[in-house]
Amino acid sequence: MDTKINMTVVSLLLVLLGMAIQILINYLKKRGASISDPVTLPPNAVEFKFDKDKYVYKYMGESGVEFVLQNVPDKVQPYVLPFSADEEAKLSKLPKDGFNVLGPILANIVFYETDEIRHLITHFQKDVTLAFTLPETYLKQIKDKREKLQVEYDKGDIYIPSYLYIPQTEKNIQIWKPFQVYAVEKILNSEGKETGDLSVTITFKSWGDQRITVVSALQIGFGPKR
Repeated sequence: MDTKINMTVVSLLLVLLGMAIQILINYLKKRGASISDPVTLPPNAVEFKFDKDKYVYKYMGESGVEFVLQNVPDKVQPYVLPFSADEEAKLSKLPKDGFNVLGPILANIVFYETDEIRHLITHFQKDVTLAFTLPETYLKQIKDKREKLQVEYDKGDIYIPSYLYIPQTEKNIQIWKPFQVYAVEKILNSEGKETGDLSVTITFKSWGDQRITVVSALQIGFGPKR
């Protein structure tokens, strides 16, 4: 008799657990984002500032790049994680897929929930866009690096934005890969002449390779196409 009662209680608990999980899934779908395992937000993370309908982060280094994120779901906050010169030097030496010269790494961008748990967000239900302008001074750094490495091109300089692919389950795999959906355009002045700067827009639903479920972080690089 006691065994039957215990089995009934266990069955009831399993049903309630299943209902709770389904409610959580439906809640996340309505929010427009899905989560990975909980990840502690680093204390040195810098928030993107919310401005009307977009998030903005101004990188005031030599390049003076401004990042603009749009269509970020509610209760999701984008951050930039700082990295050292030594870390950048190591990352720049990693293999590259689709190009062979990587410019200075612009940013390490991540998305977290705004609640107390702070889950890391890696997938979105709708397209999110990241836009920024690359000044001529930054592009010159890539060209100087290309000349130093004596890299030759058949079609001149074609710039493509890239990210660092690191599967959560296979940390030994680290490779720079081009974003799948992006646009790069030359910026013209009021007279219709090229300024030397480039406008870049990246569109994504998965902040990482869509064949994986979790990405710990992504660096945005930029380099001439191979």
